[in-house]
Amino acid sequence: MTKRSRPLASLLLSVLLTAAVSAAALAPPANDNFANATTLNGNSGFVSGTNVEATKEAGEPNHAGVAGGASVWYRWQAPSPGTLTVNTSGSNFNTTLAVYPGAAVGALTSVGSNDDVSGTDHTSRVSVTVNAGTTYQIAVDGSGGETGSVALNWSFTSSCFYSFNPSAGDGFNADAQPRTITVITQTGCPWTAVSNNSFLTIDSGASGNGTGLVSYSAAANPSLFARQGTFTIAGRTYSVIQTGRQMQMSASSVSVSEAARKVTLTVYQTGSPVSAVTVNYATADGTAGRRGDYTQTLGTLAFAAGDKSKTVTVFVTDDVFAEPDESFTFNLSNPFNDPNFISIGSPSSTTVNIQSDDITTGLNPVTDPGFSPDFFVRQHYVDFLNREADPSGLTYWTNQTMSCGSPNVEVCRINVSAAFLVSIEFQNSGFLAYRMYKAAYGDATSPGVAGTVPVIRLEDFLPDTQRIGRDVIVGATGWEAQLEANKQAYALEFVQRPRFQAAFPFTMSVGEYVDKLIANTGSAISPAERDQLIAEMLANNTPPISRRASVLRKVAEDADLQAAEFNRAFVLMAYYGYLRRNPDDPPEPASNFSGWKFWLDKLNQFNGNYIQAEIVKAFLSSAEYRQRFGP
Repeated sequence: MTKRSRPLASLLLSVLLTAAVSAAALAPPANDNFANATTLNGNSGFVSGTNVEATKEAGEPNHAGVAGGASVWYRWQAPSPGTLTVNTSGSNFNTTLAVYPGAAVGALTSVGSNDDVSGTDHTSRVSVTVNAGTTYQIAVDGSGGETGSVALNWSFTSSCFYSFNPSAGDGFNADAQPRTITVITQTGCPWTAVSNNSFLTIDSGASGNGTGLVSYSAAANPSLFARQGTFTIAGRTYSVIQTGRQMQMSASSVSVSEAARKVTLTVYQTGSPVSAVTVNYATADGTAGRRGDYTQTLGTLAFAAGDKSKTVTVFVTDDVFAEPDESFTFNLSNPFNDPNFISIGSPSSTTVNIQSDDITTGLNPVTDPGFSPDFFVRQHYVDFLNREADPSGLTYWTNQTMSCGSPNVEVCRINVSAAFLVSIEFQNSGFLAYRMYKAAYGDATSPGVAGTVPVIRLEDFLPDTQRIGRDVIVGATGWEAQLEANKQAYALEFVQRPRFQAAFPFTMSVGEYVDKLIANTGSAISPAERDQLIAEMLANNTPPISRRASVLRKVAEDADLQAAEFNRAFVLMAYYGYLRRNPDDPPEPASNFSGWKFWLDKLNQFNGNYIQAEIVKAFLSSAEYRQRFGP
């Protein structure tokens, strides 16, 4: 049979289709040009493609310094600071690879490039540090113009590190209240914050970039029990604990430079302060010692109904020793109220880190040649009056240490020091506390020491004298009224202490009560004064506890008792003020009151003239006193 010829139209269509297919096969890839780079999304991934028929644009650099000519482009934006790693593993030809920031093909500076991974692996690999928000251009080419299938792998590792302040979570009382969390991170690092509990609400700052704040609040806790909630911030968990009413410190640790001379610590109560409450506080030595590094502080804080916080100042000694950081603790104990409604919360103590401000050890500031009038006087205010120096007092007494009318400056310094012991302020605080114990508990004895010794101890004296002298600055406006209010409150607190009530049970008659107080004083009170005190207690319409407080205070402030006890108290106060210890504490050689008795006998020998007895001079020049502050 004769074969038929194909129609002309069919032949023409076949030719056109063949040409179209050939043209498509010869077209360059879509990402051949810089402007048409393929966008890579996410922190990691893989894309495949080809560089067959790819070209090199005008102004395009040689990637990895190797002549190519068949480049394709990819584009990726860094979500945060970190490291971008790209490689062409899986490609079937000898690749070159380069990474550039920049927006134009003719203005590119490579931040990383590679020809061969190794002598046998002709794919390429690059790791570069990237900046948040910056767009990076990635070029893949063939070494010497080779072409083939492109495999591009990328992965990103963020360098963002996130921390929080407060760093270990937060605590809430039972009331609704706002708080903030500081999210600390590098510029360009994004984060989100999500509450995981219904009682915690994010008010603002649910997301951010770089360091920022999350403001949140908690609903009132209807339960008597603590509850815990969490936030998820930047993929990390931040915990919140909500408690009932508690007494606690505002911080678990603080740091203070010696140059600051003091640290102020805050005690606060969580929950609704619907009733009055008290809490005891006391410092305790760590690597820092209470005699030379800081001033021992202890007492009781009284919160009235409605009070949320109180502060306590602990004085730090600005000595001249070059020494490492040292620390002590400030502890809470014995919250007094209905135990079902108040307890010690966390943190129950604060560690105070003292940072030395001396690079080298200097000269002792309380003795020549390094004597510092400013240091000397400031330390006396702390040691004897438990407060900072008021400006006028500081100026006056520092001048007196250098010029008091005597050509011998040692005399001036002794006079200044003695002035603090006999000052109105100290007489009405430290000496009053001494006499209150004398009236309440009489005297004690000490092994190997003839006669009696004072019954009050330093741990009794410090909180009491601090209580009486609180906010009192003699000469300041209203100081007399403040002192009187303090004395009244102190006396009332004193007679309610368990120790006093054990010594003076309420089964005692009025006469027995007064007679025991008088007996403890060594009969410094006359019979007529005794009768008057009894009559006052019987006629007084105030509550019995108030009557007891009033009479105790009158006995303690009796002029005859003050005169009789002055010498004994003066010597004791020298131990407390200069040496910050009891007379029988180490380093006392005999561990008894023999040193106290020696100076008392000498003071009595000079009829109470402490200048002639040289007692102040002896304490000031003692190695124990001087070594508190310097070599």
